[in-house]
Amino acid sequence: MTIETKPYLLRMTIDLIYYYVILFGLRPRITGAQKAWMLALFLPLTFFLRLFGQFADVLLVVSSYFVLAGFRRFQRVTLNETVLSVLIKYLTSLTISVLTYFVAEMDTLKSYPFVLAQLAGQLALILLILRIAKHFEVAQFVQENSSALSSALLIYLFLVALLLDYAARYYRAFDRFIVGITAFLLVQSAFIALVFIRSRAKQTKKYQDQLLQQELASLRRYTDSLERQDHDLAVFRHDYKNLLLSLKASAATDNAGALLTQIAGLEDYSEQFFHERRFNYQSCHNVHNSYLKSLIIAKLSVANAQKIAFQVECQEPLTALPLPIFDGVRLLGILLDNAIEAAAVSEARQVRLLLYQDQQQVEFLVENSCAATPLSSEKLAVAGYSTKPGHSGLGLANIQAIQRKYDNVFVQYQQQQGQFTTQVILMK
Repeated sequence: MTIETKPYLLRMTIDLIYYYVILFGLRPRITGAQKAWMLALFLPLTFFLRLFGQFADVLLVVSSYFVLAGFRRFQRVTLNETVLSVLIKYLTSLTISVLTYFVAEMDTLKSYPFVLAQLAGQLALILLILRIAKHFEVAQFVQENSSALSSALLIYLFLVALLLDYAARYYRAFDRFIVGITAFLLVQSAFIALVFIRSRAKQTKKYQDQLLQQELASLRRYTDSLERQDHDLAVFRHDYKNLLLSLKASAATDNAGALLTQIAGLEDYSEQFFHERRFNYQSCHNVHNSYLKSLIIAKLSVANAQKIAFQVECQEPLTALPLPIFDGVRLLGILLDNAIEAAAVSEARQVRLLLYQDQQQVEFLVENSCAATPLSSEKLAVAGYSTKPGHSGLGLANIQAIQRKYDNVFVQYQQQQGQFTTQVILMK
């Protein structure tokens, strides 16, 4: 099929713009400055490179990735979003090409009406795909399942598409290649989807096994704690009887001074016993998610062993989180680890966890006593920074990594004299 030069250049330009339409649709959290860089600088560069070479779309993907991710840290989610966007562009273009192959006349010179009709059909298909992607939360799926394997599979499909396009142009056999390319890419896509699904199932089982092991470990701690409490209660009951006998003897002799002294001793002894056991696991009864409950029980045990007062409040039943449970457990675990470590070196030695949810959000509020030294949350969140000797300092930095992974996670820190507060909001 022969197309006039100007309409052909127009189609090439709009085809590149369609890539950014797809990318902006899949990744709505792109700033205006990032869009300006991609459209004003890299779109023209890609256009001119395409005039003289066959692999201009490599620049399209690479430039988009570095504009969105920067140069400091590898972001697999961003890489997958950019490669997926160019693959969707290929899919829509290929679909329109197949339709054209079967319905259009091949021996006539094509001009603007034909090209505009092609572009309109491709745009309609892109908008339909973006609408379907939004309905099925494809962006969230990409964020949750971006792994080394998924990146490798997407890049493999991208390179295969580039090589097939190069072969078609090199041999100038578009009419023979178009149906074969379509069938081959469909088979490749099905194969990649199958490999990804199996890998995801294995990874999910691995995470579930890890959480199950953690849950069993928490159950063992809980059982050991009950046994210790039962033993301590038996000792306390024995001592309590002896103290009561002493009180009876003092009362029988009408020695008021000795009686008051023994009453004060009994009060102090009782207060100390109950103070050391002033929290229990019943505070978790509204946490209906077994993974979250086992995590909280484990941290209660750690705090109890270090004689840290740990208070848990959950007024409403909490069953699920609006993000994958693996990252939810990891997020809350980091918060509680940081809180317990900070409280252990403070004077008050207190930690308070509030779990709250309504129709719009789930909230974690962690308050802990800490040293009086004020530090900015920006400094605390730097990877490798820590106020504790020999500590990796990756706690808040890991929280930031999870926050960047999901658009519905919001974290706020506040430090006052002797108290550090972390508020995490998970939007539903």
